Amino acid sequence: MNVLAIILAGGPGNRLMPLTTERAKPAVPFGGAYRIIDFVVTNLYNSEVYKVALLTQHKPDSLNRHVKEGYMPVFGSGRHSYFETRHPTSAPYEGTADAVHKNLELISRENFDIVDVFGADHIYRMNVAQMHDFHLAKGADATISVMPVSLDAARGQLGVVVVDNEGRILNFEEKPAYPTPMPGDPTKCLISMGNYSFAPSSLDELLQYKPQDFGKEVFPWMVGQRKIIFAYDFLQNTIEGFRPDEVVYWRDVGTIGQFYDAHMDLLGENPVLRLQHQKWRMLTNIELPEPSRIAGRAVALDSILANGVWMHDDATVRSSVLSYGVEVLKDSSVINSILMGYIVIGEGSLIKNAIIDRRVVIPQNTVIGVNHEDDCRRGFHVVEHKPGHFITVVPRNYKFT
Repeated sequence: MNVLAIILAGGPGNRLMPLTTERAKPAVPFGGAYRIIDFVVTNLYNSEVYKVALLTQHKPDSLNRHVKEGYMPVFGSGRHSYFETRHPTSAPYEGTADAVHKNLELISRENFDIVDVFGADHIYRMNVAQMHDFHLAKGADATISVMPVSLDAARGQLGVVVVDNEGRILNFEEKPAYPTPMPGDPTKCLISMGNYSFAPSSLDELLQYKPQDFGKEVFPWMVGQRKIIFAYDFLQNTIEGFRPDEVVYWRDVGTIGQFYDAHMDLLGENPVLRLQHQKWRMLTNIELPEPSRIAGRAVALDSILANGVWMHDDATVRSSVLSYGVEVLKDSSVINSILMGYIVIGEGSLIKNAIIDRRVVIPQNTVIGVNHEDDCRRGFHVVEHKPGHFITVVPRNYKFT
């Protein structure tokens, strides 16, 4: 099967500020050793989709470096396999459909069987080949990957797909205040996962009208024109070696709270999201080759430590995710936190319920995530994640005075 995948990675990710102040949302570090974009690229590669175009826009520098060093050696740049990046050359992209329209020549390169248009900012694993089989079997103009969520979870946040009993899409509601329930369950609705498969000729036709957005314009127009659009049930997806509950994990990490929760899903004896799967190789750029080190009486409990982490004597890390090159000095504690790389935690410090972005040196005896008024005075970003539970975010390159 000859498939072209177009990955959309241009949005500013405003709800994830300040983590997206200096980088695109898909380039935000995740899980100690990865970036958010690694999940969609891994899914495509393991599903034997080897022709990929990445459309960037917002602050793409770190994303481009990650792609060049992590993906290019794997995909190459030949006729049968390539990974290329595209940035707007003149006017900026005005939406998801506009981004694809301005790169339509990608589709006309070859006689593709399917053109995928996937988002780059979700955490999940998916055997995309099964969605392709479904799409072709239905003879669809377009297929949207969907999954059920509660009505409250979708309300005002996610695109909602309305289907008949056969799974054919009757309507597409863009972030509705009152989502339409799914057939057979009035408490849930079907949300779009931002993954679309198109018949190439159909995609080319609908983009001739120069729409800006798939959810707001393209899919409602297709429904009105009685095009054949089907919903692919993500819950039916299977991957060899995975438990069913592992395969159907999907998280939109669009907010600080969602980003934090997805990291906590990595922890525990039986984590909700398990990254240790030899049969589903994660593609990424390994930034540091050095091993991690736990010295003296340092203790790491229920945590993830990436390469280059160095815990000094009497340091404690508990229920946390530490990315590359983090150094935790003597008598310091890191609890329920995410350290995103190249950070030094000074002696005697306490970091709790915090996200610390890259390249921050924290002075000795510093307390973060305990007194929220102190954190705000320092200029940190404090979010009430749940009633009574706060997350403190320290921006990238923050300088203590």
